[in-house]
Amino acid sequence: MLRLAIGPATRLPSWRWVGVDTAGELAKYFDVSLFSSFRRIPPVDAVMIIKQWPPLRVARALRQGGVKVIFAPIDSYASHAEIHRDRTLLEACDLVLSHSELLLQFLRPYCRRVALVEHNARYMLPELQPYRPDGYVLWVGGLQYVPYLLDWLARHPLRRAVKILTDIGNPIAAEAARRLARRLDLALDIGPASINGHELSSWSEAEQRRMMQDCKAAIDIKGDDFNQLTKPPTKAQKYIASGIPFACNSENSVSRYLRLCGFDVACPLDEDRWFSRDYWQQTRRVAAELRERVSLESVGRCFRGELLSLWDRGDGLAVGSASLIPG
Repeated sequence: MLRLAIGPATRLPSWRWVGVDTAGELAKYFDVSLFSSFRRIPPVDAVMIIKQWPPLRVARALRQGGVKVIFAPIDSYASHAEIHRDRTLLEACDLVLSHSELLLQFLRPYCRRVALVEHNARYMLPELQPYRPDGYVLWVGGLQYVPYLLDWLARHPLRRAVKILTDIGNPIAAEAARRLARRLDLALDIGPASINGHELSSWSEAEQRRMMQDCKAAIDIKGDDFNQLTKPPTKAQKYIASGIPFACNSENSVSRYLRLCGFDVACPLDEDRWFSRDYWQQTRRVAAELRERVSLESVGRCFRGELLSLWDRGDGLAVGSASLIPG
């Protein structure tokens, strides 16, 4: 059985979601171990690095030892220039994985091989939601991105209340939100229970589940910078796979992904369609296929196929030997 190390372990939600969840699923197919430091990687055949940039010397040492290096940057690049900056590291990896097809287009010139893998739908509801004639619109996300939503709402007020679920109390995210608001020329009033007049709740898995079960619809507004335009469709998948009518602005990778899935996502400017029973029924029809596509089992099979293909390509199976990478 091929030996696979996944890491480095962190306290970030992306690690629990992509690292721990994926590791558990891949344990069906590989001898999986987790590592917490690039200085201590166990003897393996392949190393999958989640989000954190590995030192170039580590990637090169692993490959020189016959270990395959797989890198999943996960929402890490803010510009094409940052990708170009990392070109030597990206060229040193055997495989680079992304949840965003548009991001892969920018990565492809620098990589030996790239592949799209879905984000498993950890937070989709267990059952499709019923049609609700009334109720609020839900936005969920990091506090640093809330100004994009508030700026849009200031120009396009909705007929229904918008409730925001975010990481209240995160000082780093709050400062990033203020910087973005200044760039957007947006006044930002963050209170303990509201932000710019919209009800504010503190994120937790339980609260997200409750609000998804309670809301009328969900919204996401992407900005026009590189990171926003290349975001994976994770939020859209979560809502649509739960049967929640979802709308987003159209000039981004999310709407493009949904069109490729055969789903004409609603524009939030078209409230009549977005809140209609007909659109809810359209959402339910695509939800069944999407739930299978982004299930942990399906995503695990995708990861497995991409990893095994590194040896199917005739590279030969080489067993790594290094357990300590020199600092």
